[in-house]
Amino acid sequence: MKITVFIIVFASIQTFALSNYAQTKRMDVKIEQSSIVSALEKIEAQSEFFFFYNNKVVKLDKKISVDLKDKTINEILDALFKDTDIEYTITNRQVVLSGKETGNLISEQQKKSISGKVTDSSGGLLPGVSVVLKGTTTGVITDNNGSYSINNVPEKATLQFSFVGMKMQELKTNGQTNLDVTLFEETVGIDEVVAIGYGTKKKKDIIGSIATIKSEELVQTSSASVINALQGRAAGVQITQNTGLSGSEYQVKIRGVHSINSGNDPLWIIDGIPGDANSLNPNDIETFDVLKDASATSIYGSRGSNGVVIITTKSGGAKKAEITIDFKTGVANMLKDDKDYGYANTDQFFAIVKEGRKNVGITEDWNPFDVLHVNADYVKPISLAEAQSTNNNWFKKLTRQGSYNDVNLTATGGSEKSSIFFSANYRDQKGVVLRDGLTKYSSRLNADFKPSKSITLGARMNIIYSKGETGSTDRIWPWMPFYDATDGTGYWNVHANSLASKDSKYSMSNNELLRGLGGVYAEIKVPFVNGLFLRTEESFDFTQSNHSDWQSATIRSLNTPNDGSRAGESSNISKTINYNLYLKYNKTFGDHNFSATGGTESTRSTNYYRAFGAQYLLGSYQELGHDPGKMNYMEGRQTFEDYLRSYFGRADYKYKDKYLLGISVRRDGSSRFTPDYRWGIFTAYSAGWIISEENFMKQFDKVSLLKLRASYGQTGNNQVPYFRTQSFYQNSFDYNYGLKTEISAGTKIQVMGNKELTWETTTSYDLGVDYGFFKNKIQGSIAYYLQDVNGLVLAQPLPAATGLAGGNEIWANVGRILNQGLEFTISSVNISNGNFKWTTDFNIATNGSLVKNLTPDLDAFNKGIWQDKWFTKTGGPLRVYSGAQYVGVDPEKGVYMIM
Repeated sequence: MKITVFIIVFASIQTFALSNYAQTKRMDVKIEQSSIVSALEKIEAQSEFFFFYNNKVVKLDKKISVDLKDKTINEILDALFKDTDIEYTITNRQVVLSGKETGNLISEQQKKSISGKVTDSSGGLLPGVSVVLKGTTTGVITDNNGSYSINNVPEKATLQFSFVGMKMQELKTNGQTNLDVTLFEETVGIDEVVAIGYGTKKKKDIIGSIATIKSEELVQTSSASVINALQGRAAGVQITQNTGLSGSEYQVKIRGVHSINSGNDPLWIIDGIPGDANSLNPNDIETFDVLKDASATSIYGSRGSNGVVIITTKSGGAKKAEITIDFKTGVANMLKDDKDYGYANTDQFFAIVKEGRKNVGITEDWNPFDVLHVNADYVKPISLAEAQSTNNNWFKKLTRQGSYNDVNLTATGGSEKSSIFFSANYRDQKGVVLRDGLTKYSSRLNADFKPSKSITLGARMNIIYSKGETGSTDRIWPWMPFYDATDGTGYWNVHANSLASKDSKYSMSNNELLRGLGGVYAEIKVPFVNGLFLRTEESFDFTQSNHSDWQSATIRSLNTPNDGSRAGESSNISKTINYNLYLKYNKTFGDHNFSATGGTESTRSTNYYRAFGAQYLLGSYQELGHDPGKMNYMEGRQTFEDYLRSYFGRADYKYKDKYLLGISVRRDGSSRFTPDYRWGIFTAYSAGWIISEENFMKQFDKVSLLKLRASYGQTGNNQVPYFRTQSFYQNSFDYNYGLKTEISAGTKIQVMGNKELTWETTTSYDLGVDYGFFKNKIQGSIAYYLQDVNGLVLAQPLPAATGLAGGNEIWANVGRILNQGLEFTISSVNISNGNFKWTTDFNIATNGSLVKNLTPDLDAFNKGIWQDKWFTKTGGPLRVYSGAQYVGVDPEKGVYMIM
């Protein structure tokens, strides 16, 4: 259900305010022997008035001197235009200047009055639209009803209708006296402009590998996560969820895995703020821009090796006020049932057990009256016969149909001087597993202001709060009963019963998240240098995640001493502050276009963790309380403190709109490394050829775009494990030197640090073709990439004689892997007619890795690295899922052989 409410009252009030502004606004203007135009610039700088005029008709170069104080706009203009032939008309905050003879240019033609209404594509009235007689300065502004009336219009004239954010329309009058117009939203910008590092660029001029996903694609899914909504929409981007529980985070990999021990997550930039997108509201997002190759990511230096995702949130725009309310509800079911997952029933379970007993030499059958013994938690006995007669489907008992309710409110509006976007979201989600749920609240405020032609200011603020619960699951076998009427809890063997573990009377496990992120920016048009802008941004990201759990003594495991009810609480606080300052320049000289960006950036990140837990709790409260009994653990520590200082630059050159060159460079200094190895320089080069702009392509009128692009560059990965450059020492009474009677204790090196450790470096090669046919109704790209990742941080063995207390190893930059792949995308607009639009998107990507070398010790003995269930070995792919390998049947024993 979608309800759209147009706030006409706001537009009416705004129109009244505009009219009143000219009467109440007072200003000071002082010039000495300066041109009239300089006085107009002073007026614009200290007010919201702006001037329209034809400089071929209105001459403003006359030198005058005035000293006016506390005057209205009419009083000032009367003084400025005294003894001139300049006339003015004030409409709201727009001042139209004309010459007294202008009207005589068309006096010989037949003139009429023309009136009408201006609406948007949905039929809504548009106040504030500029209606101008083309070729003159004659014009009016539509009122709060979208109506206009313009006098003295020649019979064969053209009217221009313009409004910020809308496509300008020109209509010939052809003697008509009534002319209604519909304006449509401008597609140039979000459709044709792509966010790149510290700026934007036309999609046609991009010579890097960048995928763009727009807001209308994201909201097509009902997912609570913007990352999940990204699934399948960009070639080479792989997304997996850590668990299937509500609110669990997602992992994103761009063009494969780039490291063994360091991080593989891409850099997320949200409105210029480094952070992550796991908790963002999908309805707030305008675009995702996924930067994949070095020419696009090297501007981010040591953070760009795993790719960069730039998120741009929505803004209000210069349009009438509008409130939108969306309500969504739905259900969720498991894609597979217990049979699909291979859960055994009771007969299958005991058949497997029997086979296992046989494999270890136990051949005698069970006695049906034998009591099954599992462990100490199974207090209630059950015989083999009773177990075999019980067949419970625990899978269905512990799952359910999930559901969600989602309410989203947005309010937008603005003028040419300011705009506001506000959103509020509520989502309640119940997972498919019992006791799995999440409730989330979020709000966002984006504000942009333009106090003058040369200054733009803005702020972004997003606040998120969520609370979820989970429940643990114990061993579930099909022969286990659900309930026991003789037990006080009603559950069978309550200490090992998953239903009891998920009963809120006996356990609790809650997660809570509070996050605030935002920032401010200012952009100034540098005077006297056309095309030069100075921009600064300061942002923050504050996150506090809390976890609390409690378990009643009634259900606690008996395998370990049952020390009554227990509870624990933990809190993790992360803070990031980011600041940057940079210049942007763009200038066209005939067939040549040059653009450049250069500046500095600083980032500080900290994390603090505290936790405590206890048992023997008093009473039945689901909390630690003020007297927690026996304290199990208590800690509070800063887990890391990270600093990054950077200097960056980028330059792009375009010749005749078809030959493109680019270079970017960044110098990073990271606190994770020692001073001598802290700084690194990362550069990238790119080139492009828009073949479709060549004269010999004009005969192929169905080809809208054909562009060849290539890039080479380096990026880094500073997500190496913390503290690997530092040595740690351990004190112990066992490390004394000499007799204990003389020296009671000593110190031993626990971990050997490596002061020469630095970031992993990725050298990337990228070659691609972008294409478009039939006015880009069919478009896409084909790309090949090769990534050489060198200096992988691995644990290198040391001689046993080293005698380190924490293990004889030292971390070093010794590994190397290669990544390569192909990407293909195609999209088409099949039908676009009024309110109906049908599009098709398809992408496919391949990725292959080859481990060139690990540590010298592992390579020499043909060994590899195990990480959980993943195995990595030189000469093979990275992170292979590995299990036991069947190598035949033992000819003597007749049993299977595995290795």
